[in-house]
Amino acid sequence: FLASGIPAVHVQPVWPFSRRLVLGLLADPGARLMLLRAFVPSLIAGALVAAGWRWRLIFWPALAGLAACLVLAWLHIEPRVTVAAYPTTFDVSPTGFAAASIVRGAGLFATDCAMCHGANAQGDGTRAKSLAVALPDLTTPDFWVTMPGDLYWVISHGIEASRGASAMPAFGRRLSSGDIWSLIDFLKANNAGFSMRTSGMWNHPVPLPRFDAICADGSAIDRDDLSHKVVHLIAADHTVTPPPAPPGVPLATIVLVHDKSVKPAGTACVTLGSAAWHAFALLVGEKPEALAGTEVLVDQNGWLRLRWRPGDPGNWDQGSALDAAIRSIAAHPLALTAGGGHGQLH
Repeated sequence: FLASGIPAVHVQPVWPFSRRLVLGLLADPGARLMLLRAFVPSLIAGALVAAGWRWRLIFWPALAGLAACLVLAWLHIEPRVTVAAYPTTFDVSPTGFAAASIVRGAGLFATDCAMCHGANAQGDGTRAKSLAVALPDLTTPDFWVTMPGDLYWVISHGIEASRGASAMPAFGRRLSSGDIWSLIDFLKANNAGFSMRTSGMWNHPVPLPRFDAICADGSAIDRDDLSHKVVHLIAADHTVTPPPAPPGVPLATIVLVHDKSVKPAGTACVTLGSAAWHAFALLVGEKPEALAGTEVLVDQNGWLRLRWRPGDPGNWDQGSALDAAIRSIAAHPLALTAGGGHGQLH
C-alpha cells in the first residue's frame, strides 16, 4: 500500500533484507504440500492453545509448544521458501521494454559481455573457461525465475568468486543505469528468440515491446494505444494493405518496416525507425535480413502469442486461417500478471 501511493509510486523501492520469499510459491502443489506438512504440528499446538482458554492447565505448555513448533517449521522450510535478495530486487525497469532499448542492449552485450557469456548468452564465450566460476546459460527457461532487479544488481555490482577473486566485474562503474536496464531488455528478448528458434514457441510470456508508429490517417500511436486490442504485426519491405478484422474483434495491424519509403495503407500503421525491425527479429529468433514476411499476433493484454512465417503450417496468407488464429487469441488472452517479475507494463 505504501509503495503504491504518491510519491512512492514514482521512485524505485529499496528492499532492506538479504532474503525474500519465493514469489508464486503457493502455485506449486508440491510446495503447498511441503508447507502443510511442516506446519501440521503448529496447527495441533494452536488447537491446544485455543483449548487452553477453557482448561487453563494446558495453556502455557501448549503456547510454549506452539512457539517451538513454529520455530522448527521455519528452520525447516526457510531454505526452500526464501532466496537471496538485494536492495534493487523489486526495482522496475524504466525502459518499458522498448524496441530501442532492446537494440541498444544488443550492442552493449556484444561489446562488453559476449566475450565471456558467448554471442547467444549461453555461457560459452572465448574467456568463459578462464573464469573462476561456470557461467550460466541465459537462454534456458530458468532465466525467467530471476527478478529483473536481481539482474540489475548483479550486472551493476559484479560477482565475487572464492577468496575475493572477481568472477564478473562491476559494470556499474562504466555503464549508466539506463544501459544496464537495456542489457536486461536484450537478455529477455534474446531468451525469447532462442526459445522460438529452437522449439517454435516462447517458453515464457513475452510482452509487446514499446515502439512508435504512424498510421495512414497521419496519426501517431505507441504501444499504449494498442491496449485491449489484438495486434497483428507484419514484417514487410513494401506497403501492405491489412486484411479485414474478424467481426467483433478489436484488431490493430502494425507493419514492421526498416525502409522509410514504406508508407501505411488502409487501417494499418507502420513503425518509425529501424529499432522495431531489429528488436522483433531478435524476439522471433530470425536474422534481420530474413524477417520480411514474418507475422506475429499479440493478445489484448499485450503478450506475444503466435509467430508465423511463409511456409509454416497454418497458411496465414489465407484469410480463414488467420481469422481463426485471431479469434482464438481474442478468446483466450493471457492474464496481465502472466509474466511474473518480468511482466507486462501497461
